[in-house]
Amino acid sequence: MRTATGCIGRYSNESCALESGMKEDDLCVLIKQEPFIEVLPGPEMLQLPFYNVTVIPNATFDATSDNNFKPLTSSENMYVQSVCGQTNYPRARIVNGMLASRGQFPWVVDAWCTGVLISPRHVLTALHCASRDPINCVPDNSFIRTTVNFGGVCRSKNSECPNGTDMKSVKISRVLYPHDTPVNPHNCIKDSDIAILLLEEDIEFNDYVKPICIGKLDPNNLVDWKSAGYGQIENKGYSPRLRYINTDLWKVSDSKAEIFTRGIKNGNKTTTICSGDSGGPVQASFNQSSRTYLAGIHSRGNACDSTNPYYVSAYVPAFADWICKITGVCAWNLIV
Repeated sequence: MRTATGCIGRYSNESCALESGMKEDDLCVLIKQEPFIEVLPGPEMLQLPFYNVTVIPNATFDATSDNNFKPLTSSENMYVQSVCGQTNYPRARIVNGMLASRGQFPWVVDAWCTGVLISPRHVLTALHCASRDPINCVPDNSFIRTTVNFGGVCRSKNSECPNGTDMKSVKISRVLYPHDTPVNPHNCIKDSDIAILLLEEDIEFNDYVKPICIGKLDPNNLVDWKSAGYGQIENKGYSPRLRYINTDLWKVSDSKAEIFTRGIKNGNKTTTICSGDSGGPVQASFNQSSRTYLAGIHSRGNACDSTNPYYVSAYVPAFADWICKITGVCAWNLIV
């Protein structure tokens, strides 16, 4: 795996034997410094398991194997934890949303729906984006042919993007999503609208491409909530450019698997998510943190209705252990 500061890969020569490198698990890890271990405010979020899982293309999920999802090694995870959730922008699709600048949300990708980068080869999105019949958990095998676009904010040319797309592309290799959850059996949307995508090849991190952080954070400790996506603009067609809104937490579901958030007004306009924003991030941080954490994955709302701007998202910190097991993306942070 190549990175902006070097590489992570098998030792085959002296190319990785640099002063800033280290060797672990027979891998070369080049980073500028040891990963910074943040102390997260407690309590730690209760972890919810998934017992039944669908794999695309057609495969039987094996709870004792990695299911060819190429989980990160401890060395690769070390690098991910060293760069996640950091941008050059201060913390400061979507109806009446603000235009995002390149590098402001380096983890947001365009994958038919919106998606969120969590490692060089893993993306989170909404389950219903990868299912022909998400209520009944029917997989959409054609989703494998979907292209993930990353590293920019423009996916087509128009007045907001006069130079056209500024993104690179990679194809999806495999998809995995849960069903029949213990908190809500026989429904593939409520309480489990989350899917993991495996990319065909690793992508390189830089100022415009970085993973978001994942931690077992209680929602009541989070601040600076934002939502981002490539969805429709006031039912007028899909946005050619990434947009974002500031949001507030309204409530947490009884199951603790979902959160309800609402857009904060942009001037005199009400803001909300819309079709196409599904799978995009609800992101937040906490006081004294310099990083951004993934709080939610957009699931459903009121069909772009700015008069009722509440929307529901899968609460990612409740599934951090499950994501860690599948992808190897495992937070090093301490909770006190």
